[in-house]
Formats: sequence, structure tokens, C-alpha cells
Amino acid sequence: MPVNFGLLEFLQSLSVSKKRFFTSVQGESIRTWFLFFLGLFLSCSTFAQTNSIVTLDSNNLLSINGRKIFTIGLSPGPPTGSVTPAGKDALQEFREAGAILFKINQTANWSAQVISDQQAALNWAAQHDMFCWVNLRELSSFSSTNTTTPVSLGNLVDTFKNHPALGLWKNADEAWLSDISDANLQNGYNVIKQHDTNHPVVQTHAPRGTLPDLQPYNNALDIAALDLYPVGYPPGANSLLTNKEISMIGDWASFLTNVASGQHQCWMIEQIAWSGATPPSKTLRFPTFTQERYMAYQAIINGAGGLLFFGGNVTASLSTQDAPYGWNWNFWNTVLKRVVQELGDSSLLATALVTTNSTRPIKMTGTTSPDIEFCVREVPPYLYILASKREGSTLPITFSGLPTTAHNGELLYESPRAVTATNGQFTDWFDPFEVHAYRFTLTNQPLVISQQPQSQTNTVGATVTLGVAATGINPLTYHWQKNAVSLSNQTNATLTFASLQSTDAGTYTVLIGDANGNTLTSSNALLAVSPVIILSKTARLTNGIFSFGYSNPSAIPFKVYASTNTTTWSMIGITTQASPGFFQFSDIASTNLPQRFYQLRWP
Repeated sequence: MPVNFGLLEFLQSLSVSKKRFFTSVQGESIRTWFLFFLGLFLSCSTFAQTNSIVTLDSNNLLSINGRKIFTIGLSPGPPTGSVTPAGKDALQEFREAGAILFKINQTANWSAQVISDQQAALNWAAQHDMFCWVNLRELSSFSSTNTTTPVSLGNLVDTFKNHPALGLWKNADEAWLSDISDANLQNGYNVIKQHDTNHPVVQTHAPRGTLPDLQPYNNALDIAALDLYPVGYPPGANSLLTNKEISMIGDWASFLTNVASGQHQCWMIEQIAWSGATPPSKTLRFPTFTQERYMAYQAIINGAGGLLFFGGNVTASLSTQDAPYGWNWNFWNTVLKRVVQELGDSSLLATALVTTNSTRPIKMTGTTSPDIEFCVREVPPYLYILASKREGSTLPITFSGLPTTAHNGELLYESPRAVTATNGQFTDWFDPFEVHAYRFTLTNQPLVISQQPQSQTNTVGATVTLGVAATGINPLTYHWQKNAVSLSNQTNATLTFASLQSTDAGTYTVLIGDANGNTLTSSNALLAVSPVIILSKTARLTNGIFSFGYSNPSAIPFKVYASTNTTTWSMIGITTQASPGFFQFSDIASTNLPQRFYQLRWP
């Protein structure tokens, strides 16, 4: 007879013995559940050979399978297996534009059907080199006394963790606003990490709360996200800030980076459509291309390491042409596709979006208000300046502090516009909500080494300096190594030994790089240390043999050379260590020589 199998029972059954599994159902249900379980098991076995690995480095930059990625995608994606109105596979359309991730649509709590649906979406993503953001929903938060949900969560994570298209986990949405405690969310986070260390966890915050409200949730996330939808009638209703312009995106992005305290990557989830701008209760309104482009760039400038776009599936926003396809293809074609193409992982900005901000001291002048926001990125041979302007007047703005070898700057996606920098500065105009992406080529900046560090030999106790002199890219950075081992805090052009010791001997390498830590060239120098010896106990013994001794704290034995005329020298032996730091030598051939000279040589 049919059996009603609850979610918790189903997930728990995946971890029990085959005997218990068969005894938990009867009749035809045995065949149905066994086949589902077997298919799930075989799928996991296959994916275990090709599972994705998603990591965050010390700079909070994300990599998928070893390749740095600026995360750009859709939240959620289109219906699984769907096509565009032109008949093209939907994910192929997104992937070709540069999107990499989508959240799987899910409107119900976890069940066997939801698991099957998620599996199909992951399989679809894998076919198109895309990755999925899987929502753990109600299983991701529980009290410390709850003993059933942790098991269910662990089994669910195990079900999908080896799928090649798994990108990240999403825990309970807008936890603080939903009165989900950080402790309960952290309980879920801990279980996720116990079962899967290869995929980060994302917590999405609402545009609400303060730093003290949200920062405790940092213990339950790897990536902090915030959803914000400024466009509607009236504008800015999604935010409680006094700023109701679309520039609130930058305000909230900056706020989110402060919430993350520099310890986590930050994403902004931006608008396609949302309930505050859709019928019947609200007047339908979408961002224009200018608005969407501005909000995307402003978020990046203010610290966003990823962008997702929400609401492509909102039914009330779909035209009669798009409704049969379950997704807003009209908005994609007229607005969003162009934005994704500019920022996707095959774009002209792709490498600039997966590096940290440059430390080059570039400044902006031309306004006393914080109208202009910008960031600087460097990926040789290019220097990028991403700049955007808030609301207000049209202004000319001057940027200075560029390297003197930066001359011609392209305005990406605004061809044939260009700027010319003279003596490290240039001026350009900005309209309200305008974005400029400048790219300067820095190939005409030869790095000239005018002085190489010199190999040398010095005595113990001497003051010694190894130095290099170079010109070219400004600023240059220096980092020293000894015998290929990094010397911490040795970041100057010179390396000084105030009192040379024997242990200082070795090969020293200076790595010369740019402001972003990219090594441009290196140079080596051998530093040898001559031991200081003190001669003592010289004597001619009763048998006529001459002997001598010396102290040498470096404990190095010397070769002994002898001569009768100081012109011709011959090696006659090696000194012997008589006690720690004291060496002796006896010249058995000196008995019949009225005069003999000696040298100690090392090495």
C-alpha cells in the first residue's frame, strides 16, 4: 500500500542500513523508494570523481576549480530545461554572456520531489559550465537541543556536495530580519562544514539592521550578501535610508563590507523585478540600462565581489510574450545582458574584477562632495580605474597620481571615447549616474636595474649592506629572501647587517615587484662570512716541531699552507679542533727548517 514518507524520515533513511530501509516501506513502495535511492547513490558515486571545489583566498577572492571568478549570475535562474523565446537553451544564453551562477528556484520545504528537482537543475548547469547556489532553507537553522534536523541537513549536504555543478550553499534567507538567531544559524553552518569543506556558505541580509545586529552572523557564513531593490514608485521604498536614489546601492555595499569586517567576500543582489514594483498592488517599473549599469559598477567600487540579479521569474512582471517561458527575456535582452557582458568572466574587465584594489596613490579632484566614487585595479600590462558618479550636477573631474608612463586611456564600452594623461593626470566629464571604466596600457615603462646587489665576503662583526637600485614602475616593491626562504618585513631596496655573523652567510635574492605584489624581476647575491681568528700557543716543541693554535667561534677547520719564501705555497694539512672553538696544528716537517711561513685558508 502507499506510504506517506515525511522529509525527515526520508533523509534519515538514506544513512541507515539496507535492512532498515526495506522494512520501513511495504509493497510497491519498496520498489519506488529503492529505485530513487539507488539512482541517488549512483549519481553521487559518479559526481565524486568530478566534484567542484570552490575556495576563498586570504584576499577574499573566490576560485572555482582553481580559477578566480567574479561571481555574476541570477537569483533565481529560469525554469529547468527552458529556452529563450528564440528557441535557444536558456543557460547557454546566460553562459555565453558571461554569467557563471544561478540560484535554483525553490518555493517549498525539502522533500523527495524537491531533491529530484534540484538534481535536474544541477545536471542542467553542468552541461553549460555553470554552477548553482543551493538553498538549504529550513534545514540550515536549529537549536542546540534539536537532534533530528542536523541529521537531515548532513544527509542533504552529502547528497549534493560532490556534484560538479555545485557552487555554494545558501542558508536561511535574511536571518536577522526573520528573527533567526545567529546561534541557531551557526549550528547549521557547523553541520554544513562538517560534511563539506569544498563549498562556501552565503548568508543574505535584508537592507535592515545595524553593524551590531548583523556582525554576529559572520560566524555562520563565508560570504555575506545583501539584497536591495531601489527602483519603484515611489523610489527607494526597499530601504529605510534617507537616500532614496539608486546610489543607495553604494551605501549598502559599503555598509556590508563593514559588516564583514574584511574577513568575508561580499555580494550585492540587485534588481530585475520585486514585489514593490509589480502589479496589482504596485506600479510596474524596471531599472533602465543606465540605472542597472550604474548600480552594478557602484556596488563593485564599494566592495562587492559578486553580483546576482533577482526577480527574472516574478510572474506579475512578465509580458505576454515572456510568460510562457517563465522568465523575463525582454528585460534580459534590453538591459541585463549588456551589463553581464561588461562584467562577466569573458569580458574586458574580467581579470580586473578578480584582483584586489591597487595601493597606487591615485587621487580625484573637481568636487567637494562625495559625488565621484572610484577604485583602481592593476593587472599588467593594464591599469584600470572604475569610476561612477552619484546624483547631482554634471562635472569635470581630474584624476592624478597615475604612473608617468600611462598616456592613452581607453573608455571601455564607450568607444571611440578616450582620454590622454599628461604627467600622471587627466580630466573627464561625469553625468549623474554615469560610469566610466578606464584602461591604461603600461607596457612603455621599462624596468631599469641601475645597481645589482654585489656578492661579497666580509668578516664577523662587520657592517654590510646588500642593495639594489631600480627605476620604472612607481611604486616598486622589494622583498628579500635568504636561500629561497622569505625574510619577513625585509621590504626595502637595501638589506643591512649591523654586525655580521657567520650564520648570515648564504644566497640573498631580492624580488622586485609592482604595487600589487606581482614580481617583475629578481636578483641574487652571495654573502660569504670570513671567520675572525685569534692566534695563540705558538711554540717550537722539544723535538723541534713547530705548532700553533687559534680560536675560531665559527668552528670551521682551515687548510694550512706553508712556504719558505712567501712566493710558493703548498698545502701541508688541515687544522684539528682540540676543543669547541679552538684548533691546533703541528708541522712535523719543520724540524730542520730555520724559517717557514704559514697561511690559513678557507674555504
